[in-house]
Amino acid sequence: MEGITDRFNQVLTDHNDKGVKLRRYQLLTPLGEGGEGSVYSALDEWHHSEDWDTKYVAIKLLESSIPPDRVKHNVRRFSEEAGIFLQEALTLDGLEHSNIIKLLNFGVDWNLGVFYMVMRRATGSLKDSIMKRRCIDPKEAVNYTMNAASALQFTHEHGTIHGDVKPGNLLFFGIENWILLSDFGIARIKQEIYDKPERNFKGTPGYSPPEQVKGEPTKLSDQWALAFTISEALTGKRPFTQENLLALAAGKNVSPLSFKELGITDAVHLEMEKILRRGLEPKQDERFPEISNFSEQLTIAYTSTTTDPAKHYYLSANLSDKTVDIPTPQTPLPLFEIAKTETNPSLHVTQ
Repeated sequence: MEGITDRFNQVLTDHNDKGVKLRRYQLLTPLGEGGEGSVYSALDEWHHSEDWDTKYVAIKLLESSIPPDRVKHNVRRFSEEAGIFLQEALTLDGLEHSNIIKLLNFGVDWNLGVFYMVMRRATGSLKDSIMKRRCIDPKEAVNYTMNAASALQFTHEHGTIHGDVKPGNLLFFGIENWILLSDFGIARIKQEIYDKPERNFKGTPGYSPPEQVKGEPTKLSDQWALAFTISEALTGKRPFTQENLLALAAGKNVSPLSFKELGITDAVHLEMEKILRRGLEPKQDERFPEISNFSEQLTIAYTSTTTDPAKHYYLSANLSDKTVDIPTPQTPLPLFEIAKTETNPSLHVTQ
């Protein structure tokens, strides 16, 4: 079956004087594609202000299991899939937190045979940062961990497991690079829509702990995935080899690569490594009881080994206090795609 990105990119290539319209949103350029859908930069035509934060959005598109030209012949199945998507989207819409990317809109397009979620535009992701810089510094790692853990603790207390924490789902927003967690429930939606009973596990291979691979995720699975993600961001290397990941999935007790094995020997990294290794324990009862505990201990490990002025800022943070809001930066997002459309108005034309 031809993918969404293939179909839309062909239209943009063959008809660069026209845009692709999805209800009130005009798709501009693809931002990425993965197993959980395709993401596009889009213009919200209902917003006439010059506020980039509301006028330009990101749209995640999820395909139905039914090809677009067969939807009208499979109305019942498509309706069932739409129901699964909308039920999950309603749950996600109820997750209001300063470190969870805001769901602005969602819906179903019968003509294109897709389900879509509209979100705020991000300036990048931790995955982008790792690819460009190979690794981040400890202070950044602590900051990102605090942001992500705050969002995950909130969702756990509301009975929701993320199930797909990875660098690509930790998005940056604004000049301060606040972390916004994305893709809640996307893997679960795809699992239900495609109805693959032989694939019990929902998530991303490599970023999923043993219990999740077996199809039995818990809130502690998110802790393991976050520890894996931050370890990779700090060192530039994944903490487990492919061989060791397979051994973990088979129920064997395997330890992650040590920082010293990777040539990292400074005191700050090694103190933080102790916390990360506990978060990566194969047995759930050997991890921290809550993801907020994991984040707090990583913060303490960092501040106990550095004289960085930011020490007092981190120590004063209280992840258990859900009333603290991170201020939204007022600086417009530096979006290359927007600059391109402004110099090429033809991209704004729709059919």
